[in-house]
Amino acid sequence: MLKKFFAKYFDNTLYIQLSSNCLKVIDVNSGFEFNQASFIAIERAGSGKATDKAVGNEAHALLGVASLEVENPFLHPRQLIANFQKAEKVLQHAIRIACGKNLFTPSPRVVLQPMEKLEGGLTEVEVRAFRELRLGAGAREVVIYVGSPLLTHSFNFEEIKRQGI
Repeated sequence: MLKKFFAKYFDNTLYIQLSSNCLKVIDVNSGFEFNQASFIAIERAGSGKATDKAVGNEAHALLGVASLEVENPFLHPRQLIANFQKAEKVLQHAIRIACGKNLFTPSPRVVLQPMEKLEGGLTEVEVRAFRELRLGAGAREVVIYVGSPLLTHSFNFEEIKRQGI
């Protein structure tokens, strides 16, 4: 019983489906879902310092604003990651929203599922890039999963970990 109590508050598990035009993050425990466009809007000051202005659908709505650099860091013809630093920022934002703003929010365990550009499988470089993205965005443990979409109501992290990359 004590284990269930602590798991409720300290065991965040996120399931992330990543595609070039959409980022879907599901908190497996609560069922909360973040499903938005994979965009980030950045404003550059006169000194060249970059400031994140918006992420997701809000950033997508700012396309065409002259003072902002709006980009999809997951849009590339051969790979799923085009800009590593901006992709990390988008994922950090999505994790923050999915985990909520509690006094103490532990780092989540993450299952990341690339949804496209999987022809021939993932290279070691892509696997490492996905793992580094997640760890840099605040995850404590990462599993890269390739296969059919998972069902969150029967989600078993340990089983997925055995099947994952």
